[in-house]
Amino acid sequence: MDVPILRFDRYNQPGPHILSVGPRVSLEITRGRVQQRLRPVRGRVFLIGTANDCDLVLGDLSFPEAYAYLFVQGAKVTIRRLGAGPELLICDEAVETADLLNGDRMVFGPFELRVLIDGQFPGRRDAVCRRESAGESLVSDSADCESNDDQW
Repeated sequence: MDVPILRFDRYNQPGPHILSVGPRVSLEITRGRVQQRLRPVRGRVFLIGTANDCDLVLGDLSFPEAYAYLFVQGAKVTIRRLGAGPELLICDEAVETADLLNGDRMVFGPFELRVLIDGQFPGRRDAVCRRESAGESLVSDSADCESNDDQW
């Protein structure tokens, strides 16, 4: 009978195999009414929309239930707009999909967010993406944005 032999020695020891973890990604809500301004992106997919099971729930009915999602794959973070709803701007450029870098500014409808990726320097050379908050309020009351706390 051909049965593989499994040997346990110092080169082949049983134990947990830990996969490498990508960068810590967060979204800082810089425009929109919020309870929690900094939102960590947990997991590989982070859904943005008006549905209650989204990771970032938008309180504006001009958005669909699923508006866009962030996809974290290794050190790469990508956003993709799912088609319906207001235009998605990354550093003042209208996009359907884009690779995100630390400090990038995302604007959609009345909401504005800044991408924070640990271990990266601000990525875009455009000064608009890295505008400082000197003298301006980061969180205004112009829109509602809430978190699905079940995911945190």
